[in-house]
Amino acid sequence: MGTGCAGGWTAAAVPLLMNGLASDLGGIITVSEEEASWITSLLNLGSLVGSLPAGQLSYQFGRRKFLLYLGVLMIFAWLLIIYNFNNVGLIYLGRFICGFVAGAVCITLAMYTNEVCSDPIRGRSGCFYDMMQVFGILFVYIVTASFSLYWASNLCMLIPTIFLCTFYWMPESPLCLVKQRRQLEAIDSIRWFHGEDCDVEKQLARINMALLEGKENELYYNDEPSYYWTSTLQFFRGLSKNTIRSFLLILFLFIIQRSCGAPIVVYYTVDIFDAAHSSVSSTAATVYTGVAQLIFTSLSFSFIDTLGRRILLIFSFGTMIASLLVFIVYIHFASLGNDLVASFGWIPVLSISVFVGIFRLGVGPIPWFMCAELIPTEAQRWALPAILFTAWGVAFLCSKTYLAAVDIFGFTNVFTFFIIVCSFGLLETIFLLPETKNKSRVQIQQDLGSEPSKLNTLITKPVIIIEN
Repeated sequence: MGTGCAGGWTAAAVPLLMNGLASDLGGIITVSEEEASWITSLLNLGSLVGSLPAGQLSYQFGRRKFLLYLGVLMIFAWLLIIYNFNNVGLIYLGRFICGFVAGAVCITLAMYTNEVCSDPIRGRSGCFYDMMQVFGILFVYIVTASFSLYWASNLCMLIPTIFLCTFYWMPESPLCLVKQRRQLEAIDSIRWFHGEDCDVEKQLARINMALLEGKENELYYNDEPSYYWTSTLQFFRGLSKNTIRSFLLILFLFIIQRSCGAPIVVYYTVDIFDAAHSSVSSTAATVYTGVAQLIFTSLSFSFIDTLGRRILLIFSFGTMIASLLVFIVYIHFASLGNDLVASFGWIPVLSISVFVGIFRLGVGPIPWFMCAELIPTEAQRWALPAILFTAWGVAFLCSKTYLAAVDIFGFTNVFTFFIIVCSFGLLETIFLLPETKNKSRVQIQQDLGSEPSKLNTLITKPVIIIEN
């Protein structure tokens, strides 16, 4: 939710800052279009940097402790922004730190969720990340429409504060505890997450299998950071075709997710509706898009483990393409001064709300937990940071160049590019992406092409019991 607040903050903040903002602490700040693009895009640049060490740090500190550290860092970032509205440089720094936290959180949280949930609810649990992010976006849309930017930002800072007070009591991931040779604590964690009556030995067997699968497990068990970095070249040479294929599938899916236009709508919602000459006020239209995202995210939570990942992705990409086509047709005829179009001024709000809403149904949440489903556990340490580094790099380029691209190529051509990107995503889902609904990690690897004999070896290996 805190990362959602950071992402949606610019939708209202950037227009206010560009038009001249009277700070509650005194003084007036006005930013240029170039400065506004940096304020927006530095979140993605920070996410790019934060995604790099996240996998390694989450193993060294543990998932739980690392997430708590990130919560403290998010509060510091908001303090920089709130008390320095008259200093663009410190706003830059605060936005960059918010992005660093967002990039690290999305990796660490995906690992944590995937490790503590059973197979039947893994998909729905993975949707919680996207749902809470949407809550954050809607929350910041409402508070920026209701309060001054100063007080709205203070309310955004309240979110990571609440996180620290509540998540502190959560246990560490059982898989992480086993890996750190804290066997008794791992057993307590298993019972906390799965109930006192759960089959602890079966859960330990599943954890053991996850730690042993694939060819990369030698790196997974070595705790020395120097070993991790100096062995990288040798490690990549030994990667299985299975791991490489899953890595490339998720990498391409994330690139599409970040460049399909939905994140741009979140960052520049008010500006987009102003440019579309909607008959609905930009402030109200922004809130409508937030509500639409929340509704469709709730539907995703309901359907993800019943309809499956592929069906939701295909429907999501197809509907996004259709809604963008409607939006572009409206903009085209509106630019010609057609009087008939003027009576349909609600179309931009409806089409964009459907676009970002359907994004939250499939394209938004599914890649986040499919990366933990498709990529073998021991490979996630390097694969997730590499994937998210590339994805956030694409997001940075898109958010930084959006305003300039509209000036150079025109509003219609930019959104036509988004349609092309969504079309590539639709093709990947139909022809390349496997279904992971209600499947164990072993079954998923079989679908990707692992040899049954190797997988059977993993299943029959004894559980490693490490006494404290």
